Amino acid sequence: MTRTPRTTAALRRTTATLAATILTVMTLAICALWSVPAHADPALPIPPRPPQRPGQASAATGLTPAEQAMCEKDVAKCGLSADSRTFAFANDNQVAGIANAKPNDKVDAARHCLWQLSLSAWFGTDYAAQWGDVHEQNGDAMETHAMDLHNNIVARSLANDPTLKNLVDQANADLSAPNPAGDSPVVDPSDKDAVNQQIIALCTTAIGQAVQVAYAPGAGPSLPDQLVPDPRDRFVYLSH
Repeated sequence: MTRTPRTTAALRRTTATLAATILTVMTLAICALWSVPAHADPALPIPPRPPQRPGQASAATGLTPAEQAMCEKDVAKCGLSADSRTFAFANDNQVAGIANAKPNDKVDAARHCLWQLSLSAWFGTDYAAQWGDVHEQNGDAMETHAMDLHNNIVARSLANDPTLKNLVDQANADLSAPNPAGDSPVVDPSDKDAVNQQIIALCTTAIGQAVQVAYAPGAGPSLPDQLVPDPRDRFVYLSH
């Protein structure tokens, strides 16, 4: 059958629509990984979110518009990186040594340490910084943004730890080794656990030296600098 320009155009529109639908479904599936904290009981209903304000997370995906756009740039990578968030939520109380968390406390600082350091270790500091920045594009208070952005910077600096680098290099070497079975390569669980344990150790030590600060608008040239005192190489928290 000879295709006319009209039928060719119709086929292109159909193909484009199908591709967009597949991308949407994949994105929603990936977003589901981001929307439920690691310690959430899947048997319990998730409470409804309040009405969305500009910059708030979507009730459907758990992502803000900025995070959704970031995820759609590389859906596969976004899905893999969601594991870093799950890891952070699973270990923040342990790292901070606090059972009951409060906003802007050491548990919050520990969570950002674990999340940003995990992203940096597995995907590089540039990718971690992109996620750290878009995550702050929401309706939180400016003091919260200042604290989080500061702690993200400190967390990424820990990625220079030689032991952590060696463990990640070993995991990547095992990942790229020939696979006689022909299966899709995955990180060896023992390699992943070794990396995660080093991240936990680094964050535990660093959070143990965290400094309580106050938000001081205009105290520095950028938002992460507007905390007093300003310990540039240490984690900070605003409340006990």
